[in-house]
Amino acid sequence: MVAYHIDRKGTLNDNMTINLITEFTGCQYLIDNCLERYPDGLSSHGQQYLLSDKIIKSRESSISTIHELILENIRENYYPHMPSRFQSFFAFPKESFAYWSKMFGDNYKIFEVEFNNNILLDANFYSNTITSSHKLDGTPIADWDKSGLPSITKSMHLAHHYWNQKRCATPLLEYLCKPPINIIREIKTL
Repeated sequence: MVAYHIDRKGTLNDNMTINLITEFTGCQYLIDNCLERYPDGLSSHGQQYLLSDKIIKSRESSISTIHELILENIRENYYPHMPSRFQSFFAFPKESFAYWSKMFGDNYKIFEVEFNNNILLDANFYSNTITSSHKLDGTPIADWDKSGLPSITKSMHLAHHYWNQKRCATPLLEYLCKPPINIIREIKTL
């Protein structure tokens, strides 16, 4: 399957293959823990959230880390057949490009990528993009803010919708792709 990826870190090149990472430096305890849980290795996304001390230095990054850990906890406990985000590469179909490009600004490259093992999910359920226009089963998701539920509880509830492959009325689609991923070429626009 062919889709697209926004390279925010500037690490991709044409005709490159992405595999899981199995060699790490840093805190040996964290490395051993990760390799015990993920013996096949981590994606760069997984490495960023599980092995980097840089990710927790801002409030926004801390919230992002909490969301990722909630998603993984729900996946491990209820949807172990689904791919881990910590072992996945992310891509998107053409129709989701406008949102992702707006979210990440202008400082990136777009690559056409190819992969075989993937699942298509609605990123609205974890990306803090939920607004009053997003509905699930006819109910505005933003109404949950009036429910009095703690945000962690809401995040856990939304994580179940994410892993169940539910769709909002206006989905924000992303592919979770299991490596290897073939980076085909940089493209200038979609």
